[in-house]
Amino acid sequence: MSKADDARKHRLSRAEEICLRGQRQQDAGNLASGFRLLLSAAKMGDPVAQNNLGYTYDVGLGIRPNRDAAMFWYMKAYRSKSGDGLAANNIGTIFRDEHNDPEAIRWFKRAVQYGNADANLELAKIYLKNPKLRDKAVSALNAILKATPPIGVGEDTQREARKLLRKIKMIQNVKTKPLGS
Repeated sequence: MSKADDARKHRLSRAEEICLRGQRQQDAGNLASGFRLLLSAAKMGDPVAQNNLGYTYDVGLGIRPNRDAAMFWYMKAYRSKSGDGLAANNIGTIFRDEHNDPEAIRWFKRAVQYGNADANLELAKIYLKNPKLRDKAVSALNAILKATPPIGVGEDTQREARKLLRKIKMIQNVKTKPLGS
């Protein structure tokens, strides 16, 4: 291993340590301290810190919400690992909240591609807005049910997927019942 590789590895492990401290500070309610630590780790190149800092800006965790700063840090996290599923999902969420469905779909698909199966739920919800895309919604929901908690997808997400699938089946049954039944 070269000296440059050693230095980079040390810097990243140091950044990971700072990121963990920042997360603990935020969890304990010390938002300003947590923010400073996450910012430091994010600037050192830690993708988890970059994503968490994006979230901090996104929801305004101890600071004023800032969409542009959130997108900046989410994009850095996404690019840092040749595609980060959680960061892609968070970017998709911003576009979803802005009612920009085409961009949201694009980013949720990227999130799924990079291992964030939970993003299938967001895709399904968007697809369900358009009856012509119901089959795509069913496919996305079935992908959630095939994933294995806790690694592939969360149990809450699977519960919600089952609920949406039941709703779709009820809608389809109502449409296929003959008149007068």
